[in-house]
Amino acid sequence: YMTALPEWVNTFNARKLPQSYLSKDWETLLPIDQYTESIADDNKYEATYAGEDKPVFPHHLPLLMDKNGKLGMIRATPFGNSLTREFAQATILGENLGKGSATDFLCVSFSSTDYIGHQFGPNSVEVEDCYLRLDKELAEFFSFLDNYLGKNNTLLFLTADHGAVENPQYLKDNNIPAGYFSEGKMTDSLKKVMRKIYGDSLVLCYENDQVFLDRAGIAKKGLNKSEIEKFTASFIMGFKGVEMCMTASDLQSNEYTQKPQQLIRNGFNFQRSGDVCVVLQPSWFSEFGKKGTTHGTSWSYDTHVPMYWWGWKIKNGSSDALMNITDVAPTVCNFLNIQFPDGCTGQPITGMVK
Repeated sequence: YMTALPEWVNTFNARKLPQSYLSKDWETLLPIDQYTESIADDNKYEATYAGEDKPVFPHHLPLLMDKNGKLGMIRATPFGNSLTREFAQATILGENLGKGSATDFLCVSFSSTDYIGHQFGPNSVEVEDCYLRLDKELAEFFSFLDNYLGKNNTLLFLTADHGAVENPQYLKDNNIPAGYFSEGKMTDSLKKVMRKIYGDSLVLCYENDQVFLDRAGIAKKGLNKSEIEKFTASFIMGFKGVEMCMTASDLQSNEYTQKPQQLIRNGFNFQRSGDVCVVLQPSWFSEFGKKGTTHGTSWSYDTHVPMYWWGWKIKNGSSDALMNITDVAPTVCNFLNIQFPDGCTGQPITGMVK
């Protein structure tokens, strides 16, 4: 909403930190033989940066920049997290956060883990190195908060929006059921059979594990949309790797208490979601590329993520009780003794307060 950046942002940008971080190679933080949570650095399951022959250390960032988004490459290195941490600290200083009479809220997303995870997969040395470095960034950030605002004057929560599946080919090579779903082959076959039966494909597209039907075309032909949905779901169930299909009509009229159906229902938007939701079997994902990994399912490897709380009023301890990301907002509101957001669906987490 501003016509110009705040002066403190201009000062931060003038430091040219992306250029500085990308001026050196990405070496492992520790001797590479200490990366015991990873598979071999040189393997067939990881994607390379454009211009690399192998996805191995060291990654020569100055030589790779031009083919990998120039300065934008920083997001796909652990130094994107370093830049984010430095900007978060500059934001607190530049806006005097935590120094007034009202509570200030700052949300920080360390997203380099996501880019690196997609490219190299969760078993890679790159991911392990990224998290070792992120741990150091968080330690420095927390020390900054203590020094600038004083201990116990900050409440932090740390969690993630998703996990990730191990590379399906890696799982298959280790005799674990997994695979790749050919959404292009399925979509082409569905359109052909639709044309044969209804005289029109009636399929607009397949995106994010959802079939989007031509609702206007279905209405114009006087067809029953619910029946078209059921036919589509039944047809897709014949493809290898499909666990189940859920139609928009079913999602609109039913409540679900078991996963994964419950999670699909929770994420369904009747105005914007597709007409048939496709749930792939565990450790299957779409055949967009066989290197690295992805996410987006309702299985435990995608939905079981950490949640940490630290600082003001938080007592030491841990819990194995089920908690949801939607519980974060009402918990923060309870701490601050303010009203919940109007769209809040979670519940305050109990037992954390001293």
